[in-house]
Amino acid sequence: MIYETIKRTAEAVPELAGNVFPTGACVDDVEAPFAIYSFGEQTEIADLSGNVHHYVDEILIYFFAATYDQVHALYRDAQKKMRSLANAATGDGQYIFGVTCEADKEDGLDLNLELMTRAMKVTVQWCDLE
Repeated sequence: MIYETIKRTAEAVPELAGNVFPTGACVDDVEAPFAIYSFGEQTEIADLSGNVHHYVDEILIYFFAATYDQVHALYRDAQKKMRSLANAATGDGQYIFGVTCEADKEDGLDLNLELMTRAMKVTVQWCDLE
């Protein structure tokens, strides 16, 4: 699935290796930095005959780190890696032909975890190779 590709790409950020979790995972005992992802809507793009040829998925990734500088470095590194997915096959039977990354909301301090946080909305346009 395309979501596994996005998760693997986030984990390719050296500081996040093994520390990328789905929404709802307990992160109380996880040391920063880490990321949490959630999947938004999938839009199917059909031609005039009703045949679906490609999809658009939205994924939110929340980065957590001890400092403002660290969370921004994670964001920038992940953004570069996500954008590098464009115009390439995933190896899982999909072809990604477009990726956009944008800040989803303002940076902040998670008061429960006492960590800085920044969110990225990743929009992926893709199709099945088969």
